[in-house]
Order: sequence, then C-alpha cells, then structure tokens
Amino acid sequence: METTPPIKSVPRISGMEILGYIGLAVMTMCAAIYAIAWIKDSERQACIMNIRNVQQAVQGHMNMNSLKIEDPIDWHYIFGPDGYLPKPICPGGTYTFAIVDPGGEKFACTCSHADHVPPIYAE
Repeated sequence: METTPPIKSVPRISGMEILGYIGLAVMTMCAAIYAIAWIKDSERQACIMNIRNVQQAVQGHMNMNSLKIEDPIDWHYIFGPDGYLPKPICPGGTYTFAIVDPGGEKFACTCSHADHVPPIYAE
C-alpha cells in the first residue's frame, strides 16, 4: 500500500512583517527621490559656478590688459594652455560665449539650460 507524502505547510507571513516590507519600500522610494533631486541641484550649482568662474576670468583678463566693456574677448587667453582655467562643460546644457564683454548685469558665458541661471539674474 502506498502512502502519500505529508503536506508541507506554507510559511506564513505575519502582519507586522508585511508592514516592515512596506515601510522599507517607502523608505527606499524616498531615498531614490531625494537622490535624484540632489543630483539635479548639484548639476545646476556646478553650472552656475562654471559661469561665475568664467566671468571672473574674463574680468581679470580685462583688468590686467586695460580692456574696456564692449572690447572683444579673446577666448584663447581665457581657456588656452596659458589661460586662466580649462574650458568648462555644463552637465546638462551647452555654453555660449560672448564675442565682447557685455558688462553690467550680463554674463560673458551663458548656459542653454533654463534652470542654470544664477539666482540673482533669474527672471
């Protein structure tokens, strides 16, 4: 006579264990959202710092060579091998460099990304 094997019971998950898994999933989603926001903001800040550094290099070059506003900018002296800084790369857009120093509240370098504008000049 054949006997049937005993039926194995299915492991049960308690309600508290399910709540623990849900809590862990929610915390993971919150951490992921925070990380994405942090990366986006850090790219924006890096771009703004690049614009600032280029502006300072242009102003320094203009002052050291007794140039005036609306004089042409020779970008070779700003970014060249003997220049003030390496040519910047925006993490989310492309830079446009002015032909002449615009002076006043305008920058010699602007970014194509809409959010990458220094906060003072954002409209």
